[in-house]
Amino acid sequence: MGAQLRDLTPHASALHFFGAELRHHRQLAGLSLRRLGPQVFVSPSQLGLVEAARRFPSMDLADRCDSVLHTGGVLARLHPLVSAERAVRLGGSELPAIAAHQVKALLRLLVAGDDPALPGGS
Repeated sequence: MGAQLRDLTPHASALHFFGAELRHHRQLAGLSLRRLGPQVFVSPSQLGLVEAARRFPSMDLADRCDSVLHTGGVLARLHPLVSAERAVRLGGSELPAIAAHQVKALLRLLVAGDDPALPGGS
């Protein structure tokens, strides 16, 4: 039996949302970190750090996970948000600061889901 999984907080940041989506799709595929890691050429422990939002994923990893997990490209589409967050954390220029604002706004929309206040919400 696998180790107890840490609770995720997808609403906390783009990195957390990416990790939660990765775990969601991995579990849907019925794969453990130990089984998925070799398929995407990353150690299970490194993959676990990405899921737990303790390590930033590369675009290449996002693409490989999308391919193996048949996500339809979800992780690759999230990756620019994660990259923007990383740039902000590293103390980038004004552009990443604008991107950080956009990341937060998009995360609010993604987490809100079926919010009646949003266009198309019920």
